[in-house]
Amino acid sequence: MRPLRLHLEGFASFRDPCDIDFSDAELFVITGPTGAGKSSLIDAMTFALYGSVPRLDARTVFPVITTGKSEARVAFEFAVGDEEYTAARVVRRTKTGASTKEARLERKQGGGGPGAANEGSRNAGDDATSDTETIAGDADSVTVAVESLLGLGFTHFQRCVALPQGEFAEFLRATPAERQDLLVKLLDLELYRRMAKRANALGKEHETRAGYLEAELSSGDLAQMTPELLAAAKKRGKELEALTKTIEKAAPKLEELRRRAEDAEAAREEAEARVRSLATVLPPSDLGETSERWSTAREAVDSARAAKKEAEAHLYKEQSALEALPAAGDLQLLLEAHAQKAASALLVKELEARLTPLQKA
Repeated sequence: MRPLRLHLEGFASFRDPCDIDFSDAELFVITGPTGAGKSSLIDAMTFALYGSVPRLDARTVFPVITTGKSEARVAFEFAVGDEEYTAARVVRRTKTGASTKEARLERKQGGGGPGAANEGSRNAGDDATSDTETIAGDADSVTVAVESLLGLGFTHFQRCVALPQGEFAEFLRATPAERQDLLVKLLDLELYRRMAKRANALGKEHETRAGYLEAELSSGDLAQMTPELLAAAKKRGKELEALTKTIEKAAPKLEELRRRAEDAEAAREEAEARVRSLATVLPPSDLGETSERWSTAREAVDSARAAKKEAEAHLYKEQSALEALPAAGDLQLLLEAHAQKAASALLVKELEARLTPLQKA
């Protein structure tokens, strides 16, 4: 990345609009007395790119606004290869602090290469023109696009590109060992040290495991493995594989049988419950009396039936005798026999009528 132009207004110590052109210089130095705003220029570039300032909390932006101003504007033009880009942000005060109200990342159409004339430069907050292409249009997407474009996140950018103030002097005065530690800190090389340590530990662990396996191969049953035993083991493996497939194929049928067994078990439990419920049913309290009455009625019916049979036999006897009598007395005897038969039938009906209610009870 190569800086080309920087515009800032209301940012840190730069209350009024300020434009700085770096495009004509291959190498430049920012000098000035303490408090002149040298670090603020680096902060402005970093803020335009990432929306954060190295000296501030990443979530805090209101300190970048100049005291007495309501907003801060920054537009940073830079080149990556042959392409020119502009990163711009506008921060406005709120009741609780400040927030980024506008942000964009644009690519200049037509190029012209680094160091082109400043005819197309625009201030933060200006609308896009036909000679620019908007890559990102809000604070978060601008940060993501810049990280992708430069290949550096905010932390790595401030450690590798914008070295924090004071740490460079510390680096120059340090001993070789101290410089190494400082580089580890600045470039976050401690991560790679930890990775190397972990890799060495894993390597030793695998070496130990490999030695154990080699010892196991050279002793015991594995050392006695012959081609015949190996072939038998392979055959057994194929048999087990075929058995596994058979089991998998039979699994649906086994599942159906299991379901049917569960249904049968449920039916059995239901039947047992019904039997238990029937066992708890108590007989009527007057069952004994009713049974006795039924027996009495039954005896009366049997007696009536016997009387009926006796009457029928007597009637038959009388009819036979009647046939043997002279004709003059036939009618009288027949009437008497008929009356006797009717009386017997009436007696049977009366007894059956008395028996019917008892049977229903």
